[in-house]
Amino acid sequence: MYGADPTITDCVIEENQAERGAGMYVSSASAPTVTGCTFRDNTATSYGGGVYFYGYGQGQASHPHALVDCIFIGNAAAYGGGVCAVEHYQSEILLASCQFQFNTASTRGGGFYAG
Repeated sequence: MYGADPTITDCVIEENQAERGAGMYVSSASAPTVTGCTFRDNTATSYGGGVYFYGYGQGQASHPHALVDCIFIGNAAAYGGGVCAVEHYQSEILLASCQFQFNTASTRGGGFYAG
């Protein structure tokens, strides 16, 4: 996702595979609001099994990225099995009332990794 501000509500994103952001890939120029969604059994070989936030040199979003009342369960990656945010200094990420269960990382951050 680049340069978009979608509202995503009450969805299930499951059993996807990618190198980065198997469930969702978000740049800092985007500002999604994701509410009441379940990210389940997504696998990334490097960053962000459930959600991957990446922001280096891509501009700043108009408002924070928001994950509200979301469930991250059984996602896997090398970094940030549930959620990963790297080189994301230009935008804010709001996590509110989210649950992280059974997410794994082979290197760092089973539930959440920021670096």
